[in-house]
Amino acid sequence: MRNKMISKEDHYYEAYPRPSLNIDINRNCCCFEKPQTLVSFVDAMKNHPMFGGHPVRIKNMFLFDDEQAEKQFYYRTVMINWLYTPGVTYKELTEETMDLWLEYLDHDGVDGYGDKDPSESWSTWRAQIQQALSHLTSEAMKNQKVQFIVETQLLLRPYLLGRQKMHLLYKVCRAENPTQLSRDFLVIDNPETRSFQNVQTDALKKIESFLAETTNVNATFSDLGGATQLWKAAEQGHILAVRAILQHPETDPNLPRKETTPLCVAAYYGHVGVVREILRHPAVHVNIGQIRSGRSPLFVAAQEGRENVVRELIGVVGIDVNQTTTEGVTAIRAACDKGHEHIVGILQAASGIKIKHPLVNGSSSVSTTQQRGPTSIGEGSAESNQVREAAENRASFEDAPNELDESQILVRRVTNL
Repeated sequence: MRNKMISKEDHYYEAYPRPSLNIDINRNCCCFEKPQTLVSFVDAMKNHPMFGGHPVRIKNMFLFDDEQAEKQFYYRTVMINWLYTPGVTYKELTEETMDLWLEYLDHDGVDGYGDKDPSESWSTWRAQIQQALSHLTSEAMKNQKVQFIVETQLLLRPYLLGRQKMHLLYKVCRAENPTQLSRDFLVIDNPETRSFQNVQTDALKKIESFLAETTNVNATFSDLGGATQLWKAAEQGHILAVRAILQHPETDPNLPRKETTPLCVAAYYGHVGVVREILRHPAVHVNIGQIRSGRSPLFVAAQEGRENVVRELIGVVGIDVNQTTTEGVTAIRAACDKGHEHIVGILQAASGIKIKHPLVNGSSSVSTTQQRGPTSIGEGSAESNQVREAAENRASFEDAPNELDESQILVRRVTNL
C-alpha cells in the first residue's frame, strides 16, 4: 500500500488520503486450468449469500491493450472486489478478537498476523490501535453489521507460473527508488519480543543506573555512535528514559549527534511523547534540528508526515513556522513536495504562516510546488480552504543526519501480489 502511494504509476498524484484507494482489506488468489472453470467460480461467488450478489469492482487485465500490459510485464489476471457480509456485529467481532487487539497493543507484532506499520513510531501505532478499538466499540458502531471489501485474484495456471518466475524482477523494475526497493525485501533480524511497557521500563532502569554513576550526564559514547544517552533515548522513543535524563539539572537538551539534535531525531521518527518531553525543557532550542542543512525539527516532521509531532511543534512558544533550510525551503514546501496534504492543512492554519515564502532562487513555495509536487498550496484557493478546514476539524537516519537520505532508512513491510 505504501509503495502504491508513492508510485507515479499508481496513486502518487491522487488526493489524500491515498491509502483509501486500496479498498480491500483481505486478498486471496485462485488458480484455474481452464477459462470456463474461472468463469464458473465467479458465478458461484456471485451466488454466495455473503458476497452481495455482484462485485463492487472488477479489473480485468485480460482486456489491457499492449501499452497497459507492458507495464505489468504482460501479467494477466481478473481482480474482483466483493462486499463481504459475515453476519456478525462489530461488537461481536471485537469481543471475539479482543485478545488479538490487546496483543497488538502491547507488542510490535503478532506471530501469524503481521507486524506494526514500520513507518510509524510505536507510541503512535498504539494510539491508532486504541482509536480504532474505541470507534468499533462505540454506541454508534457496536450494533452495526460488519461489512468489508475483499479481493479475489483469478489466474490461469500459465500466468501463475510466469508470475512466480518474474515477480522479483517485477518488484525491482516497479520500484520508484532504492528506498522503496529496500522496504520490499528487508528482513529484520532479532525482532523485538518484549512488550511496549517492558521496553520502556528496561530503558528507564538503564538510564537510572547511568545517572547514579555518571559524573557527566552530557557525555558521548562511541558504542552509541558518538551520541549522548539523551540523544539515543530520543531516537529509540524511550519516553520514560528521556524524562529521567531531562530532570537532571546539568542536562543539555540540544547536544547533537553528527549535527542533529535530540528533538530533531525524535521528530523525524514520530516519537511524539519524546518530543513533548523535550519541549518542556526550558533550555531547548525548538528551531534547531540539523545544523549544517538548516532543517528544523518542524521541517523534518512535515517532510515525514508526522502529523502529531507537527501539531506539538506549531503550538510551542518561539517556533518559527517559516524557517527555511540553507536552500531556502520551508516546512510547508517540504510537506507539499512529499504529498502530505494533511500536514499542509495543519501548517496553513498555523499562526504567522507565509504561504508564498520566497526561495533562494527567487521563486516561491507556491510556484515551485505547483510545478513539481502532487500537492498544490495557495492563499485563498478553494482547495486551500478545504485543506485548512479539514485540518481544523481534525482538531537509523543517524548515518545521514544532514541529508535525510531515505535509502538508508530500511523498514519492513508486507508485500502484496
